[in-house]
Amino acid sequence: MNHFKRISVDEADQILARFPEALLLDIRDERSFQESHHPRAQLLTDANLRKIMKNTDKTCPVLIYCYHGNSSQDIARMFADFGFKQTYSVDGGYSAWSHHISSEFQVGEKLQNWLDSKGYDGGDINARIDDCNRTAIMIAARSADSEIVRELVNAGANPNLADCEGNNALWYACMSQCIACVKLMLKADAEVDNHNIHGFTPLNYSVGMDDIFNLLANYFCDDSLLRLHATGGDEQNHNLIATPAVAL
Repeated sequence: MNHFKRISVDEADQILARFPEALLLDIRDERSFQESHHPRAQLLTDANLRKIMKNTDKTCPVLIYCYHGNSSQDIARMFADFGFKQTYSVDGGYSAWSHHISSEFQVGEKLQNWLDSKGYDGGDINARIDDCNRTAIMIAARSADSEIVRELVNAGANPNLADCEGNNALWYACMSQCIACVKLMLKADAEVDNHNIHGFTPLNYSVGMDDIFNLLANYFCDDSLLRLHATGGDEQNHNLIATPAVAL
């Protein structure tokens, strides 16, 4: 059985330089790809996946990147399972590669103005400015501002940093009940099973928000909460799960 390998952006650059025929696949969403991507990359979608697998030589090196290097491992594993002999997942994803390519993230005028209005330093997209250690992407998600969330993701914002309560940015997207923000967080490899200091996850918080709950459930590993949701659970447990544990 073939296995995929995790590599750094330096190693990826070396492979691309050594093998001009190497296939570099970007698995982020189409809009993110259009806004910025590696010059050698091709966007991988549900529509072209089968064609790429069918038409690519199994000995051709296949390199895959996502936002931060998590989801790409699943796709790399899939390619390896289908017989590709040189399959790689790029650690750090495009977030790391964009640093590597340009030495700093490109922050557009709209995002820069938003960061300035919130008191953030545009030079550090993951800076924290308040007593609860909240980052810009947390604030944007809490405000249900999906356009700013998208720009922050494209600029390399890390959705998995935690605030003083242990909540990542996905928590804030759930709090605002912004399904567009939740989808962006998932595409950016936000950790669905992030446990805050009270032991709760975003899935706990989303009980009763069916659209968001179903999205998160597809990514969640522990099915005990899914069974609870399906059966309704008892009132005491439901109230416990639905109680937010996040600083406002």
